[in-house]
Amino acid sequence: MTDIWLIRHGETDWNRAHRLQGGQDIPLNDNGQAQAHQLARRLAELPERPRFVGLYSSDLQRARQTAQPLGAVLDLPLLTETGLRERSFGVLEGLAIDTMAQTQPEAAAIWRERRLHDPLPGGESLADFARRVLDSLHLLAQRHDGGTLLTVTHGGVLNVVWQYAHGEPFDAPRSAVIRNAGINRIRIDGTRWHILGWGDTSHLDQAAADDASLPPASHPAPPIA
Repeated sequence: MTDIWLIRHGETDWNRAHRLQGGQDIPLNDNGQAQAHQLARRLAELPERPRFVGLYSSDLQRARQTAQPLGAVLDLPLLTETGLRERSFGVLEGLAIDTMAQTQPEAAAIWRERRLHDPLPGGESLADFARRVLDSLHLLAQRHDGGTLLTVTHGGVLNVVWQYAHGEPFDAPRSAVIRNAGINRIRIDGTRWHILGWGDTSHLDQAAADDASLPPASHPAPPIA
């Protein structure tokens, strides 16, 4: 049994512009940097903080930049895990969500309709992406069995985790709030995944720009103390 704390990276300028990032290596903006430090302060001050046995992040810099202050306050080396990367959106990367259908109509339809097995041109299918995420987290859980991990990852990864833990199909519409620099906690016990807490952003001074467009969680879980 392994507990994993999953953090979505802090805000970027592309979040503010509602552009698909995917595998593009976009840095945090000033608000995202502030979110990372607010998150680090929150973890440092938790009265009943678990002993984290490892800190992992996606290799993309927006995740690494979010994780670095955490490693500093918790005295943990930062390890990168490519399996925690965001989905590769191929030809859609860099395009604004509201207008991408004008230049990439077929790819935009695959993305919007959440077609499970159709790969995005130059990118991943939803099924391949979900398999990558689950394989990566299962391996981390096995490697640190009995411990608690801290990870920094991306919105798409967190959506896969939410849907898998709730038994939802991966092509179902998103049903969870997934906020920048939010704290999400799961427990992996063999093949059983449990949500321990989700979407805790009480440490942030302000929400990220893309949070307002996310639907409310259909299965809210309690925040940490």
